[in-house]
Amino acid sequence: MDNKLVLLFLLAIAVVFAVDDKNNDEKNVGSGVVEDEDEQGSGKDNVVIKEENGKTRAASLVLQQRYWPLCEQLRKCVPQLCLRQSVAGKCTNVCNNMEPELDCGIKIPPNPSKKKNKKKQLKLNKQRKTMKQLKKKVTKGKTDKGVKRIVGGKISIKNEWNWQVFLEGASSNGKTYECGGAILTKNFILTAGHCVDKPGLLNSPNRWKVYVGDHIKYVPEGTDAVHKVKHIMRHNNYGSFMGKPTSDVAIFQLEDAIDIEDENKGRICLPDEDKPIPDQDKTCYVTGWGVTTSGKASDLLKHAPVLMVPRDVCNLPQSWGGNIDETMFCAGDIQTGETDSCFGDSGGSLACKMGVGLNARWYSSGVVSWGEEPTCTVRNKYGVYSNTTYFKDWIVDTILEQSKDL
Repeated sequence: MDNKLVLLFLLAIAVVFAVDDKNNDEKNVGSGVVEDEDEQGSGKDNVVIKEENGKTRAASLVLQQRYWPLCEQLRKCVPQLCLRQSVAGKCTNVCNNMEPELDCGIKIPPNPSKKKNKKKQLKLNKQRKTMKQLKKKVTKGKTDKGVKRIVGGKISIKNEWNWQVFLEGASSNGKTYECGGAILTKNFILTAGHCVDKPGLLNSPNRWKVYVGDHIKYVPEGTDAVHKVKHIMRHNNYGSFMGKPTSDVAIFQLEDAIDIEDENKGRICLPDEDKPIPDQDKTCYVTGWGVTTSGKASDLLKHAPVLMVPRDVCNLPQSWGGNIDETMFCAGDIQTGETDSCFGDSGGSLACKMGVGLNARWYSSGVVSWGEEPTCTVRNKYGVYSNTTYFKDWIVDTILEQSKDL
């Protein structure tokens, strides 16, 4: 009897374990389905995440393709390029690690061998004037009073100011107009907004020629090259106040890149906020092929030292009577007024040297804009320049956002 009870007890335990195992199996089966669904769902989420990441990477790649070549160029001539977040976000390729090093404003110093060539260049210039074909080319270029702004100064050594370029535009009215400019990068030139004022010159880049590495106008010298213009960007606020240009800056984008590795062709630096250019008692240099004391445009590149003039002095009644605002500044010969920029120099940069030794760089403090007419040499009527420091952000943003694809 006791054996029967034990057997029944064991059978009951077996039944209980069997039921538990069945329930556990069902739970496991159910759990397995859920786990599979979770895994599938997780898989779908992962796919979505991968797609989103892919799109992000693709978008990032597009931005890099858009901005990378521009940022690579700008880092060579723009101090504190990465200081503004809006620029750093577009130029992450050059801003992630460290502040880019400048490769600009390195002026070719005159040396004895080059000085010996000066007489040869002057002799060549005299010979050039006797050539009928050359005379036709020279007379073709007109220096119009609408294209303002070297009286005084000296003839420069060939390619001494290697960022200086000569701009020639053929307007739709049949005239040819001349301006100066400065190389910022291998694809971009800084000049004055009023240089493109004449009919057809703003919206027809193909009407322009940019002579790089030039010294004697219209004379092939072996170091010069002619570039076509792809796109012209003038400041949106460009206009006229009291008959004088305002926000007078523009950028030319070239069709093909300048061979910047050639020492005859270099970049000028944009202003460095950490090393601000003094607004007085600082001698800077204006360069160009503009009108000289003879009243005619120069065929050889010239340079002239001018002194920075404080804005309050330039706004005195005997000077410009309050017309000089923060977008402009003045420079000139304070003693006699006999050295200044003049007709045909428009668009060239006023170059100021900052630093010493190997750290010395030449910066564009301003763009030749306007001055006294018609002689350009009236005392107290200083030359007026667009303030490059003021327009620095516009220059960088315009190159990044408004230029055509390289």
